[in-house]
This record gives sequence, structure tokens and C-alpha cells, in this order.
Amino acid sequence: MLDKYTVTLRGEAFTLYRDQIEFDAPNYFSNLFLGDFSESQTRTVELSRSPELFRAIVDYMSGYTILPLTPAVVPATMASDSALENLLRDAEFYGLRGLVALLQPQVTASKTVFFNACQAFALADQVVDLSDLLRGGELADGILCDERGVGCVREGTWHPVPIKASGMVIEDNSDGWVTLTEPLLHEKLGSAFRDRGTLVPTRSCDLDGHTLQGIQARILPSAPIIVEGIETGGKSFVGAMAQASNYAWRNPTTSVDDLTGALMRILKNGGLAFVAEDIFFTIRLKAADMWCDSSIKVCILAARLISRTAAARRML
Repeated sequence: MLDKYTVTLRGEAFTLYRDQIEFDAPNYFSNLFLGDFSESQTRTVELSRSPELFRAIVDYMSGYTILPLTPAVVPATMASDSALENLLRDAEFYGLRGLVALLQPQVTASKTVFFNACQAFALADQVVDLSDLLRGGELADGILCDERGVGCVREGTWHPVPIKASGMVIEDNSDGWVTLTEPLLHEKLGSAFRDRGTLVPTRSCDLDGHTLQGIQARILPSAPIIVEGIETGGKSFVGAMAQASNYAWRNPTTSVDDLTGALMRILKNGGLAFVAEDIFFTIRLKAADMWCDSSIKVCILAARLISRTAAARRML
């Protein structure tokens, strides 16, 4: 019988075998389960680390390739870049030196790419989670939320800070705008920012007969958008949504591209509403010549989207 050991993370049990434990030894598990000291007589351990990230670690300890991380490995509470960095922290915690060496260049490259992206849009090279903004209280690292939007001051100059979120619903408004909403927290979207002194433009949307409060937003023309695995830009995505709305209920006389075809299928299954697995956006003062009911504008910088049907299918 193979030697096996149980690791329980936040109530979820995983089985490790001796060959997995020895794959990148010495490490936390080899010292705990296979070492010479008395604690090594145990075959179980309970820890508070992430069970989602540990699935990738188990695959690594099995000799599998784990990069790039798949969406299934990324916890719902983390963006993909945060998950990569947190996986590195877990690798360090478990003493998996080979995995640390594998991840460190990836994390460094990810931070460099993020810094360059922020530079391109004149943004602060920080990020704040939407949940922190909605929760209230002080924000970390000098980030402010006030009448100027969400940002920070660097050398006397105000810079917007990218806001990240997962699980938001995006609904097309068919007028070049979209509505962002958090179905479980939608009532807080306007009030939480208002309490901080930021008057974000709001707009209601209808999902399955329920009226939800949302934030009115624009998708930047240069924003990278991934829809059901199809990569495109913000301008093309907005154009394809308009074309899909025109063609969805009649047979087009000309062929449509893959993106428009995918959007037509999504529209027929319940409207152009998407779940954002990852989304980054800014809340900032609008330009003086930009029409909007609010002095604040919300701009989507990047998003990875799936249809609501695809999101629901994952429950099966």
C-alpha cells in the first residue's frame, strides 16, 4: 500500500503520497511527515492556507506543468495576477524551493507588465480591490477615494488607481455604455462611494426580473477584452455588441466574425450580460468636454468575460 498523508486546508482534505512529498524535498511536508523528529509520526495536518491554490501545488508535486494558471485554479476572491503572487507565497510557506524558483520570474514579469500598463494610462502602479472600497474604512498604501475618484498622490500629482474585481455582471446598454453591478452587493455600489465623497454615475439594470443598482461605465477603445476565450479590443467589442443586437433576431445577409457570432448566441440565451472573471477599471474625474450626468467617469481598462450561461454551467 502506498504511504499517504492527509492535508486539510480550511476544512477541505487533500491526500499526498510519499512520491509527491519527495518531489521537491526537503520541504514542509517531508519534514513533517517523513523526518526523524517525533512529530513525523503523524499522517495528518490542518492548515489555514488556500485550498484552491493548493490544487496547483499538488499538480506541481505530481510533476505536472502548472503555468500558466487556469481560471479554475484562481480563487474567486483573487485576480489572476494576485493568485500567481499568492501561489509564490504558499510555495515559500511550504518550502518548495523548486516551485519558488519557477514562480519568482513569473511574478516579477507580471509586476513589470502591470507597471508598464499603468504607465501607458498615467495610472498609479497600485491596485485596490472593489470589496475594500465597498467595505468602508481606511484604504491601504495611501489610496484615497474622494471627489477626484479613486487614486493616490505621487509627487504632488493625482493619479487614478486601477480597481480590480471578480464576479461583477456587465450588461450592455445598447448606447455605447455598459452597466457594472455586483448582484449581492448592488445596493452598496452607489452609497459606499457616496459616503466616501465620490459621486459615481449610477444606472439600474434588469437581471431575471430583478432591478439592480449599477455603475455606468465606458469600455476604453484600447482595453483588452477576452470574451468566451476570444481576444479583442474595447472598440471592436463595443462594435460587435451593436452588430449582434442588430443581427440576433434575423438572419444576416453577410457572414459575421467569430466574436459577433458568439455575442449573437449569448444574446439569444438571455441578453448581452456577462460575468467578469477578472475586470480592472478606474473611477476618475471626467474631461471637461465629456458629457455625463456625473463629474466622475468610470472606464473599463481590461476584462475577461464569460456568458452568464457559461458561469451557471460551472455549478453542474
